[in-house]
This record gives sequence, structure tokens and C-alpha cells, in this order.
Amino acid sequence: MSFTKKTGGKALDVLQNLPRITLANLRPEPGAKKAERRRGRGQHGGNRSGRGHKGERQRGTRPRLGFEGGQTPFYLLIPKYGFNEGHSLRPQYPPLTLKRLQYLIDLGRVDPTQPIDLTQLVNARGVTIQPMKRDYGVQLVDEVGSSFISAQ
Repeated sequence: MSFTKKTGGKALDVLQNLPRITLANLRPEPGAKKAERRRGRGQHGGNRSGRGHKGERQRGTRPRLGFEGGQTPFYLLIPKYGFNEGHSLRPQYPPLTLKRLQYLIDLGRVDPTQPIDLTQLVNARGVTIQPMKRDYGVQLVDEVGSSFISAQ
């Protein structure tokens, strides 16, 4: 006599007979939660109740956050406006090394007989300017300046 056995049939039967899990019937494992100590209840209940001896901490009258004991707090010392005014608007020009300038002259992109200005450098693709950032200029950096040769 043979009959077809469903896989996991017994497990399904057990699950169907168990009550559904809801928030109402969830409980922690026994021994998982330790009872909290109730401090400061009744006469001599813990004496100081774990808060130490005297003062603001024991009495629970601690000052607000940011209070510096009567000293003018930091947030009132610094000005509301103008402390770093214009700092981000200071022009910071892209660097141009003398080595790179000599390289552009050697390639023939920059003519050393003419005055080297920003227009000539941009046309030679030596520097890129970004009009939105308002950086119309370059900062000459002396990196290996001894190899600089100009035609007189």
C-alpha cells in the first residue's frame, strides 16, 4: 500500500494549529529582561538614590544646554553677520608654473616676442578660465624656475 507523502506536511499542520502571531501575544523569553531598580521610594529608599551628594545634579535643576556658568556663551560671543564675509568671494586664480609656460613656448603655442597676456594663454590652451567663478587671471608658480629660457 503506497500513498503520496507531501513534503513538510507535518510542519504545515503544526503551523496551522498554532495561534497567529500578533503584537498582543508577543512576550520576551523568561529571564531575558531584568527588573529595574526603583530608586528613591519611601523613607531611606536608597539614601541618595544614585545621584550623588548635593548640588544641581542631585536636585535635578541642571541649567539649559549651552549655559557656561555665567560666562558669556560662545553663541553670543561671535557676531551674527560678517565674521567670514567675502571669504568665499576672494579670487583664487588657477596656477601656471613657469615650466608649463616654457613648454607652451617650446611647442610654439605662445609667442615670446609678444607680451604674454591672458588672451594668449587661453588661446594656447595653457589655462582655462571659468567666467562663472570670475577668475580672470593666473597665479604664476615658480616650480623649477631655473630652466626658464626666453627669447630676447
